[in-house]
Amino acid sequence: NQTTEQIIDLLKNFSGQGCMSFPQWKQESFATLESSGVSKALWYSILLKKVTAPAVTKISQEAISSKEVDRILADLERQYNSSRIISAAIFKVHMSAGKIPDPDFEWANSLLPHHTP
Repeated sequence: NQTTEQIIDLLKNFSGQGCMSFPQWKQESFATLESSGVSKALWYSILLKKVTAPAVTKISQEAISSKEVDRILADLERQYNSSRIISAAIFKVHMSAGKIPDPDFEWANSLLPHHTP
């Protein structure tokens, strides 16, 4: 079994703005927590540490006070589980990558230096 600190380090942060979607973050977090041997009673505080701004502002004070994982996840799900939100986050990450040269027409600038037309 791993320590709580090790589990916190293993889990990814969720901000709602990166390339990781909420469903993916939730699945990976639960898989890590379930295999960790850490008591379910600690999951609430561990997960709450991994939700960063601006996503953390979407968790209601009632959910935080309840200390229930399901209530925190329900608040995040309401905000971040729609395909529109997920698509927008993916698009934003692609746009931030900048122009990617077309290997067929700009082979000299391409990310594939071995490619020849």
